[in-house]
Amino acid sequence: MWNCIRALDYLETLDFVDQNRFGVTGRSGGGAYSWWISALDERIKVAASVAGITDLTNHVVSGGTNGRYKHGTVEGHCDCMFQVNTYRWDYAQVAALVAPRPLLILNTDDDSIFPLDGVVRVYNQVRRIYELHDAKSKLGLVITPGGHQDTREIRLPAFNWFNQYLKDEKKPIKMFAHTFFEPEQLKVFSEIPSNQRNAQIQDSFTRLANDTNPVDAERILTDLKEKTFGGWPETLGDLDLEEVFDVGHNGVRFAGYDFNSQIGIRLRMYITHQMNLAQPKKLHLEIINNRDWIEYLKLGRTTWGRVWKEEMKLAGIDNNMPVTEEIQTALGWMHRSGRNSANQRIPDAQMLAGRIRSSNRLSASDCRPQVHRARHTVGDHREGQITIY
Repeated sequence: MWNCIRALDYLETLDFVDQNRFGVTGRSGGGAYSWWISALDERIKVAASVAGITDLTNHVVSGGTNGRYKHGTVEGHCDCMFQVNTYRWDYAQVAALVAPRPLLILNTDDDSIFPLDGVVRVYNQVRRIYELHDAKSKLGLVITPGGHQDTREIRLPAFNWFNQYLKDEKKPIKMFAHTFFEPEQLKVFSEIPSNQRNAQIQDSFTRLANDTNPVDAERILTDLKEKTFGGWPETLGDLDLEEVFDVGHNGVRFAGYDFNSQIGIRLRMYITHQMNLAQPKKLHLEIINNRDWIEYLKLGRTTWGRVWKEEMKLAGIDNNMPVTEEIQTALGWMHRSGRNSANQRIPDAQMLAGRIRSSNRLSASDCRPQVHRARHTVGDHREGQITIY
C-alpha cells in the first residue's frame, strides 16, 4: 500500500496527469490492491477490483467445492492478501470505506480462491453502506464464466465503468482491448536507482530499540496480549487430556495424547523421552509445520508406525516404502535427543507445556519449559515466530 500511495504522489507531480481523475484496477493481487488503496486514499475516484475480494468465511472456513480449498482458500493466497487484522474486521468492512465513490467488483463464477458465494456476500454487505450514502448505483457487481484468470469478457465492464465515472461517457465500449505495448516497452529504468527505498521500506515501519531510544517492555507485552493475541479466550478451558497410546522401543518412551485446543477442536500431542525418566532437567517443545511433520512421520514409521497409523494415512505415507540408511540414522538421532514434539500453535504450546510440567508420569514440576530448535528463522516462516512468542 505504501508503494501505491507513493505512486499517486508521483503522478500528482506530472503536468499531463489530471489529479482529479485517478482510477485503479487490477486482477487477483492487483484486484486486492485496487480496493485496499481506494479505501486508504481518497484521491482514487473510481475503482474496479477484478478477482480480488471475498470474505473471511471463504478464506478460513469454507472455500466451496474445490478439494484443495474446501475448508478455506487461505492456502491459495500469499501474505499480501491479509492485513494485520488487529480488530478482526471482515473484508466487507474495509471495502465499505470506499463508499460513496464508484466501486465495481468483478469475478468469474468458478474462481477457486475467490469463490462466488463469498464475493456475493461481500457485495451485499457493502451495498448496505452505499444505500446509506444514497449511492447504490455507484456499487457494481459483474460475474462472467471462467476460473481464476483474466478474460476479455471481464475487461469490458471495467472499461465501461471507467468511461462512465472518469470521462462521464455512457456510450458502451463494444470492442475488446488490444495490446498496444510489449512488456519491455513499459520499462521505466534501465537499472534500479542506487537510492531506491522500495525494496526495504518495510524496515522503516517498525521502530527498533536502541540505547538512546529504549522501548517500554511492559507496554509491548500489553499490546501483544490486547492486539496480537487479542483473539485468545479470556480463560483457557479444560484440556480433557486423553491418552491415545503409550509404547516403548529400545529404551525410548513414545506417547500420544488428545486434548481440547478450543471448543469443538481436538488436537494431538506427542511425547518422547528415555524410559523410566524420573526427573528431566529440561522440557523441549518443538513447533513444526505440516511439511516437517510429514518428514517426522516418515522417520518414525518403522518403529512407531503401528501406533500412529492414523496420522500416516492422513499424510498419505506408504508404510511399506523402503527405509534408507540415512533415515535409520536420523531416526536413531531423533530418539536419542529425547525431544518432545507438539504440532500446535502458541496457546496450545503454552497449555501443553504447563500440563507436561505437572505430569505425575514425568515428575517435572520444577522443569522450566524451553523451546528447542525452531525449524525456521524468525520472519522466514511462522514456526520461528511462534517460537519467539
